[in-house]
Amino acid sequence: MDAIRSKIDAIDRQMAALYEQRMALVMTIAEYKYNNNENIFDSEREAAVVEKNLKFLTDSEFENCYIEFLHFIMDQSKRVQSQWIETQKKNNESHGAE
Repeated sequence: MDAIRSKIDAIDRQMAALYEQRMALVMTIAEYKYNNNENIFDSEREAAVVEKNLKFLTDSEFENCYIEFLHFIMDQSKRVQSQWIETQKKNNESHGAE
């Protein structure tokens, strides 16, 4: 049991690093969307992300859970983008008032 848990811990460390990398890129996307007045939510893009990434699963038993995981990550990405954009708007308002 300890050996298996140790492997899970190692995967969790990798996932944390990948999560941070993904969210850093999400903030870059937020900046682009802000500067180009684009919407945060793009249903076509989200559907394409799910479809594209399902191809990487080798065990279809996990398909439904993986779809939920992808939607969870995309929901968090939208929240990070919203927060970044709101911060930019507030900063611009405060600088415009000076």
